[in-house]
Amino acid sequence: MKSFYFLFVCLVCFSTSLFAQEDILNPPLPRGMWSFDYNYPKASKVHCKRYNHFEILQEWDKYYDYSKDSLSITIRAPWGIQYVKYNLDGTMASYSSPINNLNDTYTYTEEGNILKIEGKTNEGNDIYYNLFNYTNSSVTRTDYTYSKVYNKFLITSREIIEYNKDFIKSTIQSYNIDTDKWENDQSYSVSKLDAYGRVIEGGWYDEKGEYHIDVQYSYTNNGYIEYSKSNGHNYAIREFTFNNQDDLIKEVWYNWNEDGRKDLVSITEYTYTYPNPTSNENIKQQNYKVYSTENGLVIENNIRDSNIKASIYAITGQLLRTISISDNRTEIPLSSGIYIVVLDNQSYKVKVK
Repeated sequence: MKSFYFLFVCLVCFSTSLFAQEDILNPPLPRGMWSFDYNYPKASKVHCKRYNHFEILQEWDKYYDYSKDSLSITIRAPWGIQYVKYNLDGTMASYSSPINNLNDTYTYTEEGNILKIEGKTNEGNDIYYNLFNYTNSSVTRTDYTYSKVYNKFLITSREIIEYNKDFIKSTIQSYNIDTDKWENDQSYSVSKLDAYGRVIEGGWYDEKGEYHIDVQYSYTNNGYIEYSKSNGHNYAIREFTFNNQDDLIKEVWYNWNEDGRKDLVSITEYTYTYPNPTSNENIKQQNYKVYSTENGLVIENNIRDSNIKASIYAITGQLLRTISISDNRTEIPLSSGIYIVVLDNQSYKVKVK
């Protein structure tokens, strides 16, 4: 099964109202959940520096080359090049990592939920695929891996996610090819949510039904803190801080000693170079401005005597409305959430608080 090492946040597989939040665009991802909306920074370069009290541990740069319509990105980093393509509604269309010999394509339902992921090598050979099935309160991902022995795909595992407004339960099952049966794992993991749908605790139940906490989260106005636990005690703490563009700018990692002291492991700082000064509230393009207000969003049209269609999508990909933009300034009332605005063949992601 593929390793989702490059997956980020902003869940698109489920209702955004379930995971809506007020302050942070990048919350910790609930265990067992999958994210296919890559919230890359609108930056041309990110400089990363990791250090402790005594020395610089690592420094590297990442470069983001956006296409003219912002629907494809080339990411250049010391460990290789990655290629990402988007659909007009902001969801992932494909991901390619030549150095990892990996090429993924993503298929969605009409409602904007992920339906299938197909993975192939650089030469186009099959590696795996994942299928997703939904009910009103659950989703199941079934994993298939290509067998060079039998020249066909074989079922290998599945993950069953059950959720409501308070928690998310994840159960992983392996498929026994010899017995042609699913093997049930008696243990399962859970993520507990707060009133805003943010993850506040993660743990698991063992075969005896006993609950074990292994991570907790607390939130600030510009980030969150992760407490890793073992046997009920903290052993590591990571503090994450974001800027106004919702890009990660600092990560501080401590180990928690038995005597209650925090020892610094490392600090990682991220410095962004933006092509044009932008923010989540004010995303500028040559002919238009699209930005959020407290009660919705505003589209400013700088082209005289024009009549442009603007389509507004939920982050799930559902088309909410299509309107004509002829005035210099058009206000559109919307509830809080994240939206994709498609205007003159360009897409804009806007967060309404």
